[in-house]
Amino acid sequence: MTNTDVQSQPRTERALGLAFTAYNRYRSVFQNAFEGIFQMDTAGNYLAANPALAGILGYDTAEQLQTDLDEEYIDFYVEPERRSEFRRLLNEEGIVSGFESEVFRRDGARIWISENAVPVRDQTGGIVGFEGFVVDITERRIASVELTQTRTDLETSREKLRVAQAQATENERLRALGAMVNGIAHDFNNSLWMILGYSELLQKLCQTKPVAPEFVEHVDIIVKASLEAVETITRLSDFQKPNEPSSAVSALNLNEVIERALNFTRPRWQTESRGHGTPIEIESDLGKLGEINGSAAELCELFTHLILNAVDAMPQGGRITIQTRKVAGQVEVIFADSGIGMTSEVRRRCTDPFFTTKGGRSSGVGLAVVSATIERHGGKLGIETAPGRGARFSFGFPAAVAATPEAREPATPSPRPLRILAVDDHPVQTELLAHALSSEWHIVETANNGRDAIERFDSEYFDLVITDQAMPGMSGDQLAAAIKAREPGTPVIMLTGLGRISEEGEDVSEFVDLLIAKPASLKDLRAAISKVMN
Repeated sequence: MTNTDVQSQPRTERALGLAFTAYNRYRSVFQNAFEGIFQMDTAGNYLAANPALAGILGYDTAEQLQTDLDEEYIDFYVEPERRSEFRRLLNEEGIVSGFESEVFRRDGARIWISENAVPVRDQTGGIVGFEGFVVDITERRIASVELTQTRTDLETSREKLRVAQAQATENERLRALGAMVNGIAHDFNNSLWMILGYSELLQKLCQTKPVAPEFVEHVDIIVKASLEAVETITRLSDFQKPNEPSSAVSALNLNEVIERALNFTRPRWQTESRGHGTPIEIESDLGKLGEINGSAAELCELFTHLILNAVDAMPQGGRITIQTRKVAGQVEVIFADSGIGMTSEVRRRCTDPFFTTKGGRSSGVGLAVVSATIERHGGKLGIETAPGRGARFSFGFPAAVAATPEAREPATPSPRPLRILAVDDHPVQTELLAHALSSEWHIVETANNGRDAIERFDSEYFDLVITDQAMPGMSGDQLAAAIKAREPGTPVIMLTGLGRISEEGEDVSEFVDLLIAKPASLKDLRAAISKVMN
């Protein structure tokens, strides 16, 4: 042995010792790591796996996993194409980081893993295999899915809350509008009573004094328009009860109602449109119809809304077509315009109360009134429309069944002249009531509030008391109670401007013999007096 050999031996031993130490350290890391460590060849086959990887995949030991790997081809991936994708990334990019897949454990359970791998090269730089580690991310994935679901649920809840808040806001707006409408209706009914009452008085004067024929005609028109306005205001007050039947149903010819609506709206669709240089033509093909049972006022309002809505939809002018025909016991109507049409969203909402695309130029009740009126008359509204193609409304009503003529009941006889106490806190309305009743040959005394009425009642004899309901100080209900306390046999008729009276008579004081709504016509007053005095 040369001196050189003696010197090189310790170096070789030291190198081997260092290599052995490094191997042991690597082996210790390999065996004791928490992550699953693997080695695989270039074909993607596992060559070695540590105990952590065996545990992740459901094996008791690494040897047990290695035995299965040696004996048979095992594909852990739930989606087999993930294995090919993993190999592709290794071959093309040379490194894989955070490759997440769902895999099968040995017992068939599914878990999620994240794989990371780098190439192993030989001395020439060629890739001879890959090594890497695997982390069980099942809990993280479950947490992520739950978080995603929670976020989805939260967004859903937020959307539901937004919709609920919007609906609550809309309901509150509708409630406020309803209260406002009822208040306006009350005041308007009082004003309308003046128009109707004095018009009827003029109508009676025309029967006893020589006047020009056109004067009689004009007064008749005012009376008829006032009665229709009464029905319109009543329906507006009752709009939240769209299925309630009309109070003024009679047999009528629908063509006549349409003609009346055309005449009523003529200033808009003829005069005004021509003045703007955007003429609108009306084409009507009104067939021979039988009668239907309905409210003339409501149906006239229906066609008025349709006509005015069509005019608004044709800012450059156009054509409105109205057709009627009788088919199989139905009176059918087709109403079409050549206007701008509606989108599917507008079409879906166009009959919603207070929905409008016209901003402040429209209240948004037109088509809502149309739809509700048609339903109350036993029909169903159909709408065909598209942007730029106009709109076509179709609906039908059951034809009235011809009834066997019956003998007319005798007219209600006028009661004998009575001493009547008329009470209202509006002096002009009290005066009107006195004029109306005096024209029926009654003797009328008036009072402008409940306390004055009590004083008059205590000092004079009266056959009947007619009082307003809403009065300051002493209400009509309180006055009725005081009258009945003094003279239980004296009838009390109460007038209310709060809308239509229900048939069940809810909220009517036990001291009131009859409740009638303002504005009351002479016919209504005559019938009411006859009812309580007979």
